Amino acid sequence: GKPFFTEDIVPYPKHGDVHLEVRAFKVGDGLGIVTADITERKRMEEVLIKGKEQLEQRTNQLLALQKVTATIQSTLEVSEVLQQISDGVVVNLGFDHTLMFVVDEARNIHRTVVYSTKEESGLVGEVQQALDQTWAELEFPVIKGYSHALDEVMEGRVVTAHHLYEIAEPPLTRDECNAVQELIRAKAMVIVPFFARDKYMGSIVAFTEREEITEGEIEPLRILADQAGVAIENANLYQGVRERAQRLAVTSELSRIIGSSLDIRETYQALTTEIKKIIDFDLSIITQVEGDRLRFLAVSTEGETGMDEGGTVPLAGTDTAWIVENKRTNIETDFARGVQFPIDAGYLKSGLRSAIRVPLLSKGDVIGTFHLISRHPNAYGEREREILEQVAAQIAMAIENSRLFIRVKEHEAELERAYKELKEAQDYMVRSERLRALGEMAGGVAHDFNNILAIVLGRAQLALEDQEGDKVMKSVRVIEQTALDAAKTVRRLQDFAGVRASSTFEAVNLNQLIEGALEMVESRRVKLEETEGVTIEIGTELNEVAPVAGDAAELREALVNIIFNAMDAMPEGGKITVKSEQENSLVVLSISDTGVGIPEEIKGKLFDPFFTTRAPAGTGLGLSVTYGIVTRHGGSIEVESTQGKGATFYIRLPVADGVEARSRPERKPPTIKRATILLADDDPEVSEILGLMLQQLGHRVTVVTSGEEALSAFEKGDYALVITDLGMPDISGRDVARAVKEMKPEMPVMLITGWGVQFDPEEMPDIDGVIEKPFSRDALLAQIAELLPTRNRGKRG
Repeated sequence: GKPFFTEDIVPYPKHGDVHLEVRAFKVGDGLGIVTADITERKRMEEVLIKGKEQLEQRTNQLLALQKVTATIQSTLEVSEVLQQISDGVVVNLGFDHTLMFVVDEARNIHRTVVYSTKEESGLVGEVQQALDQTWAELEFPVIKGYSHALDEVMEGRVVTAHHLYEIAEPPLTRDECNAVQELIRAKAMVIVPFFARDKYMGSIVAFTEREEITEGEIEPLRILADQAGVAIENANLYQGVRERAQRLAVTSELSRIIGSSLDIRETYQALTTEIKKIIDFDLSIITQVEGDRLRFLAVSTEGETGMDEGGTVPLAGTDTAWIVENKRTNIETDFARGVQFPIDAGYLKSGLRSAIRVPLLSKGDVIGTFHLISRHPNAYGEREREILEQVAAQIAMAIENSRLFIRVKEHEAELERAYKELKEAQDYMVRSERLRALGEMAGGVAHDFNNILAIVLGRAQLALEDQEGDKVMKSVRVIEQTALDAAKTVRRLQDFAGVRASSTFEAVNLNQLIEGALEMVESRRVKLEETEGVTIEIGTELNEVAPVAGDAAELREALVNIIFNAMDAMPEGGKITVKSEQENSLVVLSISDTGVGIPEEIKGKLFDPFFTTRAPAGTGLGLSVTYGIVTRHGGSIEVESTQGKGATFYIRLPVADGVEARSRPERKPPTIKRATILLADDDPEVSEILGLMLQQLGHRVTVVTSGEEALSAFEKGDYALVITDLGMPDISGRDVARAVKEMKPEMPVMLITGWGVQFDPEEMPDIDGVIEKPFSRDALLAQIAELLPTRNRGKRG
């Protein structure tokens, strides 16, 4: 029958374990047993199973190698190749975790490029927390003697270990190594180096939870390491070619950018954008040395640095001072390991770690520096130095060209300013000469006109005393007013020509004067609005200013003239702004309007006498009188205007120096006192008119026509008052007054003159009173009434 017990293993003491196959048969009523030794067959089965597993493992290794090879052939990106190698170690070679370290030749460090694991992604975060940094931040130098494991792999030997600290201390501490090993549950690990043309390029670090790593498991790692070496070499060659091409393109673009403007600040943003294509940075600075100061010419950063673009600091003690002294590039690899300059501590506090500082050289001298600062340690090395020194040469040339350009522009500005000053001086000389000529003419004309007007006005006023008919009275009054108006015109001409005699100035508050002037023009402003519908707004911006030395009435007249001129320039209405401010030792009044403006071709004629754009309504003396007043006060007047955009007049006056405001005594009312008066005037018409006026006032008058006759009559007679003309052919009125005072110091002497405003009574101490031709009867009465009561008190003060 069929066996009911098929197999068993029976120990065989002498020959070890023996596999027996036991078969039992039912034979009749009994049991038959047959045994067979199948030990060899079992051994063969185990060999076949193990061979199958090895074949599968080898197949996986070959697949991994094939995949890596295909990747290398399809890409020149190092990171992609290394990622495929790392993933293949975990997926196809049965390791649990893999790290790929690559040598950064520029910085001479190892850095983690790739990490692969069969675990979930949460393990990466736990490892990062244990290390207080990411795998990507794990770096350590490539130097002999740094660690035993590093020395071994740099010699090309594979290193195996059961404790992480055997291969990772340093850069990690033992506690960090133990923590990480516990997290990844690794019991064995291996480091396999890879080379390119006998040059050490990096290592594969593989971890497993198994107790041991066999030679058969290490062999495919060696093959992959060889593939990694080839991949990195090819990629580096490609990267070098690509970088050189990119560097050439960037350098060419930098040349174009820098050459596009003479101001480096205008091109700075484009400049740093191009540099960032080949060198990474977080802060860039261009400085310029200016004597013992350092200027931040340009600053580019995404964060706050406290450096103001265009600001300056003392040069001493700065990193730039070191570069100026040493004339070479400075590279700091890590501020955390020590700071060389005070500013580095601030950089470190802001999260920055390394810097490169390149001198900007011109003719062998350092004119500035170019800085790049990074938040990564060891960010800059020889590669960056080589590139930036080329860039720095172009930046230095741009700055030097900018300096030369600025100097040329400054020189041009100086020449233009000198030309303008020369032209202004020439204009001033021409104007002064013209004024001098006009002054001489005005003086002579004024004297003759005043004599004529004195006769006309005197006769008219005498006629008014004698006539009673309304019709005749009306005509005579017209004559009187016409003579007075003509006298004002002559006086205005003298004012313009600057022939008014200097008077004793007092301290004038210009802000109060402005307010007074605005009250005077208010009636005209209101009239324009009510009768012509022209709305003019007048505003003020009065700042605190020092008093000026001057004549308040004259300055007020000058200001009113300009305001009236501004009103005339705004036929459709507008705004006038009067402003006061102080510039050092000058007080500046500005009067701005929003009117039609002044054409360029007539600006130079504004202050000429009789020039007007308002003929026949204007006389052309308003601004000319203003010019004379301002000049007489030691000031200047200028105008700025663009046609269609209004005009601004600037009056600059020197501040008062030791001048005080004077209190004016209250004028006493005229008092008629009959007296004997000696009158001397070489013009018989004037002396006759004046004599008649004095006789009408009740005085006894002796009239003479020369200075010699006046002195002879004075010696013989008894007079209460002497009135003398200033200009007489034999003896001047000045000499007559002096001689009279020598004979009788208490005798009041009054001068009558046709020179008007040209006469300065302060220069004639012997004169007690002055009356200007043409004179009115009331003015004569007031002057005599003021002098006669003072006869017994000496000279008038």
